[in-house]
Amino acid sequence: MLRSRTIAERLARMVRDGVAPAKVADEAASYLKERDLEYLLPNVIEYLEGLGVRDGQENACVVETAREVSNELAGNIAKSAGADKSDVVKKIDPELLGGYVIRHKNRIVDASLKNQLNQLHKHLLTNISSYE
Repeated sequence: MLRSRTIAERLARMVRDGVAPAKVADEAASYLKERDLEYLLPNVIEYLEGLGVRDGQENACVVETAREVSNELAGNIAKSAGADKSDVVKKIDPELLGGYVIRHKNRIVDASLKNQLNQLHKHLLTNISSYE
C-alpha cells in the first residue's frame, strides 16, 4: 500500500508538471475512494503542506526529522542542500526513526536512519557474496 507521503509527493509532482490543482484533487479523491484509503487524506494534506505546494512556498526547503529540532539546526541542514536558511519549513515525520530528509526544489537528500541501514544492508549482501 502506498504511504501518505508517497501519494502526496506524486500529487505535488503532478501540480509542478502543470496539471491543474483542481484536477489533481479530483483524481486523488477518486483514487483514495476507489481503494478505500480515504482515511489517508488528512495525512496526505499534511504532507502536501510540508512539501511547500501552497502558493508562495515553491522555494521552501522542507526539513523532515523524527523529533523537533531547533531553528538553527534546521537552517544548517537546509543550508547543506543549498537552501536559504530563511526558507526552511520544519516537519516532524513520525515514520522516521532518526536522521533527516531534505526536500528542496527538485532535490531530495535522504539521510534517514532507515535509508542508511538499507544502504548498509545492500553493501553487506554485495560484499558477503564476493567472499563465498
